[in-house]
Amino acid sequence: MGKAAAITDEILKRIRTGVYRDRIPGERALAAEFSVNFKTANRAVGALVDRGLLVRRRGEGTFLKDRARTRSGNIACVVKALKQEPSSYYLEMFRGIEEAVSARGINLVFASMPDDDDPECAPLGMVREGRVDGMILVEFRRDDLVAKLREAGAPVVLLDSEGEIPEVDCVMVDDRQAARTATAHLLGLGHRRIGFVTGDERLAFYVDRAAGYREALEAAGVEYNEDLVCWGGPWFGKGLAQIKRMMAEGMTAIAGASDCLVDGALEVLRRLGVRSPEDMSAVGLGGSPALPESFLSTVRIDWVEMGRQAGRVLLERIDGSSAPWKYVRVPGELLERRSCARMSAAAG
Repeated sequence: MGKAAAITDEILKRIRTGVYRDRIPGERALAAEFSVNFKTANRAVGALVDRGLLVRRRGEGTFLKDRARTRSGNIACVVKALKQEPSSYYLEMFRGIEEAVSARGINLVFASMPDDDDPECAPLGMVREGRVDGMILVEFRRDDLVAKLREAGAPVVLLDSEGEIPEVDCVMVDDRQAARTATAHLLGLGHRRIGFVTGDERLAFYVDRAAGYREALEAAGVEYNEDLVCWGGPWFGKGLAQIKRMMAEGMTAIAGASDCLVDGALEVLRRLGVRSPEDMSAVGLGGSPALPESFLSTVRIDWVEMGRQAGRVLLERIDGSSAPWKYVRVPGELLERRSCARMSAAAG
């Protein structure tokens, strides 16, 4: 770091900690304090003038332009501590966030937090020390952490989180719409005995996606049959038993709450001698960008756009927006591949 940049950082630190409350020392005083020439001190102060944090008044000195608007120029993405390589959709969301904030010259930094960490954690310290101006919590929610972040004056946006918190901005997949779209595609191909495989019923998004499946059936005049729904995933003994039960109900097509769940169901079905799409049509949900040549038709989620939306909402809050809190639902789009056939062909 050069001398001018180091002086700039020190001035910012003193502003945040209240050492400088209205004006800063002149460049000659700063040059003497930091043992640099006048030109270097002037360049250090000029960097903050250019960022809109200081204003020079001829014959009076250099003043804080707006104490309340002093910013670090950074925002943070907070994720759970990862035990493995991040999923491809994480990287897509991060790219979207960076696209939104970099256009404003704002830096994106990352922090992680274990599930059992208390709210007096590193992300909270980043806010209290003035190192970031706001945070995006990615794919998890911590009501206690959100409350403390807001008390510290930091705007917070939840991105693809587990549910919503009142009066906190949130960007989510439109779970019901995505599942309705997957189910409606199979209905349009003539299938009526359509199964649905979903995950842990304690998680709101799995419940919402199962509800979207049911809504699509009812909109088409098809009776909902709970024996055609597999909860908890298709794996292991319970899942295998559920898949066999669904086949006994005459299932000719299957949709699901994620690509992974539908792929798992198709693997179980293959072991039972059921082929796709010849015997079983299938549509997933998610559309992983890491699998562009996947066999599975899916309802693709635009993870980059989700990141962009979260970044834009956070920037609005940092800029002082007092608009009502936002709950942005990003819809899915059908991506047809090779895992579906019309009912007549599937019935063979």
